[in-house]
Amino acid sequence: MTNPVQSLCEPTPVDIANGASLSAAVNLSGRILCGIYMPAAWTAGGLSFQASEDGLTFYDVHVEGAEYTVSTAAGIYAAVNSDAFLGVRHVKVRSGTSAVPVVQGALRTLLLMGGVPDVG
Repeated sequence: MTNPVQSLCEPTPVDIANGASLSAAVNLSGRILCGIYMPAAWTAGGLSFQASEDGLTFYDVHVEGAEYTVSTAAGIYAAVNSDAFLGVRHVKVRSGTSAVPVVQGALRTLLLMGGVPDVG
């Protein structure tokens, strides 16, 4: 597998509200999601994602027939498989999975890192 992004990345903050498990939509602005800096305080749970081409209708992200998830913890950088986000314009981040969302115990701000596509 080749890396679909260059090393240049731009941070985009996204909040998951207190008592919620799903963030608001984020426009990736032509970047490909490549990692997430997790907040120091985090109600334990992995991450899953929703994607949209228009910012209105969102779909759970699946890779090879299964919901795409990332194991994570408080205060870490969680690298993601950028291939799962090729073609994604807007993204929502979910604490937990679509079947078992994990409600956060306070406002949590995650920092999404998006790389510029490698067109070379």
